[in-house]
Amino acid sequence: MSDYETFFLNHPDPMWICARSSLAILDANGAAERLTGCQRQEARARTLEAFCGPDGAAALRAASQGEREAASQPFPLRIVTASAGPADVSAAVSCIQHEGAGALLVSVRPVPVEQAEARHRIQELETNLRIVEQLLKVGFWKYDMQARQLIWSPSLNRMAGISEDVFDGKFETYANTLLPDDRASALEVLESFQDPEKSVYEFERRMVRPDGGVIHIKGAGERATAPGGDIITGVAQDITNERQRDAQLRLLAESVERLNDVILIFRVEPDLTLLEAPLVYVNAAFERISGFTRQFVSGRPFSLLLNRVYSAIDQNKLIRTLQHGGTARIELTGP
Repeated sequence: MSDYETFFLNHPDPMWICARSSLAILDANGAAERLTGCQRQEARARTLEAFCGPDGAAALRAASQGEREAASQPFPLRIVTASAGPADVSAAVSCIQHEGAGALLVSVRPVPVEQAEARHRIQELETNLRIVEQLLKVGFWKYDMQARQLIWSPSLNRMAGISEDVFDGKFETYANTLLPDDRASALEVLESFQDPEKSVYEFERRMVRPDGGVIHIKGAGERATAPGGDIITGVAQDITNERQRDAQLRLLAESVERLNDVILIFRVEPDLTLLEAPLVYVNAAFERISGFTRQFVSGRPFSLLLNRVYSAIDQNKLIRTLQHGGTARIELTGP
């Protein structure tokens, strides 16, 4: 029996020899036949991608980089099997010479059911986490006190517009992405990390992206003890839209206050008629024209004003007019 038959064809682990670039199968051993249900001759007409899919093929090519003969570190792979459907396996790749040409030797071992189920649960949690990050525009960060290294999650890198290979993890680099008015307070937080009595941190910063856009970041962190020393772990959220809405509301409120027309806002509730609806806001023009202060009328019903109408009006008609978007003119007596 040849060494080839001893090592490859009769090896208990499923194995394939395939072309390095195309992953075309050059040979398969008996264990691979039993795993996939594909006979040796039939397998030679296919590529390994047919059994592991595009993602698995990409992982195989990545693991085969270089000219090493030693097997790569084991990595997870999913193989289509003969009867049980896709199976999770641990794969390793070696660069070899086969019939005078460079080739890959791919070997796999089944992953225990418990380990595979745990991996699936982790993948499910990671997927759910990515969805939460996208919906809530949040990212996660960690500061290693010992190494003085700031680590961002991929979503936080995307939020800041800085790729993972560009961000060097220095706190000062992060501080330089902030508007000048926010940098000093960020560095003060860094100094407060040294205070063992302080364990919870909250902040809000304005960050300048490489494209020139400014985003508002709100975050919080908490000190935790790790084997290598204390770390600060936290979350950050993009609240730019919220802050823009706040600014628009402030502008609207300032504009309403400056109007010469009277503005009244009532709180309408299902169990109250418009006459009973309480006033929640009046502008400066109302105070100036009516003589009533907003402190006096706040929370009082609309009927309070109608009771001070100078000349008698049909209140029900007035209410119907207002409910249908109409206009009406009334004259009030002052306090």
